[in-house]
Amino acid sequence: MKQNNHQKSTLKNYEMKKITLLLIIIASVFAAQAQDKEKGISYYNYQKYQSAIQELSPLSEKDDYANYYLGLSYIDMEEFDKAKSIFKRFPEDPANMAGQARILFLEEKDEEAKSMLENVIRKASRRDKRPYLYAADAVTYTDGGDVNKALEWYDYYLEWKKSGNVLIRKGDAYRKQMDGGKAMTAYQNAAEQGGDASLSCYKQGNLWYASKTYDSALANYNRAAALDPNNPLPYYDLSMAYYRVNRYDEAKKQIEKYLALSDKSPEDKMQYANILYLSQDYDGAIQKMNELLNAGVEKTYMYRVLGYSYQEKGDSANALKNMDIFFKKHPQNKLIPQDYFTYGKILAGIQGREAEAGTYFEKGIASDTATDKVPILREVADAYKSAGDYANAAIWSEKITNAPESPSKEILDYWWAGRSYYQVSNYTKAAEMYTKMVERRPDEPSGHYWLAKVAAAQDPEYTTGAANELFKKYIPMAVGDSNKIDELVNAYTYLAVVAYNQKNYSDAKLYSEKIIALKPENGTAKQILANIPK
Repeated sequence: MKQNNHQKSTLKNYEMKKITLLLIIIASVFAAQAQDKEKGISYYNYQKYQSAIQELSPLSEKDDYANYYLGLSYIDMEEFDKAKSIFKRFPEDPANMAGQARILFLEEKDEEAKSMLENVIRKASRRDKRPYLYAADAVTYTDGGDVNKALEWYDYYLEWKKSGNVLIRKGDAYRKQMDGGKAMTAYQNAAEQGGDASLSCYKQGNLWYASKTYDSALANYNRAAALDPNNPLPYYDLSMAYYRVNRYDEAKKQIEKYLALSDKSPEDKMQYANILYLSQDYDGAIQKMNELLNAGVEKTYMYRVLGYSYQEKGDSANALKNMDIFFKKHPQNKLIPQDYFTYGKILAGIQGREAEAGTYFEKGIASDTATDKVPILREVADAYKSAGDYANAAIWSEKITNAPESPSKEILDYWWAGRSYYQVSNYTKAAEMYTKMVERRPDEPSGHYWLAKVAAAQDPEYTTGAANELFKKYIPMAVGDSNKIDELVNAYTYLAVVAYNQKNYSDAKLYSEKIIALKPENGTAKQILANIPK
């Protein structure tokens, strides 16, 4: 009997050990799955979408929250149909319902999306206010919803549970609302409340970058990188910030760090090629983009980078080829002013397509939101000058002179307008431009000189003396300036030849001797002096 009791006790202990071991195994499995889920979400937050998909896919069919972030990853990879089918696995789960609302917003079904989000927040309770968070995120990270409503929903959640990471999302909502001050406060408070410190600094860097305060942006991006060396995001933006302060080698170094930490997806490689272009490594940008195209990867903006790069290299044939493809394939509503300007510059250098270039320049100006149009007008004028098309260069240079006053407008703009008209023998317009230049800067000698040259050009036989008084006004402004010797010689030559032709031999002798004093071997002056009657 005792033996039986002992056997039963041993058996019972054995069974208990088996159950305990099983519970430990189950707990460890759940812990591992939870760890994988958090890792997947972290990958998503750091925009490593392929890694997020790899981590979350095995968990998604049984875990609604993993499924939600899997769907979000596909949204950010622009695989919207895939995301839609994933969210529908859990049609009554508030997170996945909010995911479906995001898809509806992307499909421009705004009212359906808003209705879906109302259903999401109805699932919130006193014990669980997470549905407010899901609904707020759907509005913040897609277009079509009411950002004020999103901020209200974030507050409902934060009243229930403090969260630094939710404050980061609230900061993103403020930024979407163009309220940089409140966004910055939210990001700063996020780190203090235990949010992702690296992500918080990164977001602060983005605000400084947007305000063109690049030194502060660099400081925050470097801080973000130091706080989490595995976060690739700061390195990409560091490269952009270094580009903005003309530190191109550092920009390339940082984008290489970004690529090393990223998923090395085609999108990541495209970003790398883009930075190579911005850093003026045009050959590198062309090589990387062509490698992607040859591997079967095609995004329309790849042709933009190729077109821009070939244009910078002076390869107009390949520039035109790629910009033709770009304009044919890229959505028209996503073209930027520089696309039109670059295409226009290429066409401006092709004989017979100059007028077409003008059409693209006009479209670029119309799409540019800058109040001060002078820099882009100058860019167009320079494009025509580079192509040797002075007729169009003159027209666009004159547009600069007629533009509203701005700090960008320079006295040189008037000079170039006159010079371009002079090149095509439109002396009336050239004189008009130089007259405006003189009125604007009467102390600037070059305006007076070129005004005289325009008048002299209309007196090719040196008989009327139309430029006499203009040159006489210029000469005292230039005497003694070693940089203006050639211009002085030209002025004296005109006055000497006109005087000789008009038989005013004393003036002819006077101005010829002034020429000889500056250029002893000048043939014209020697000839005049030799032929003056004794």
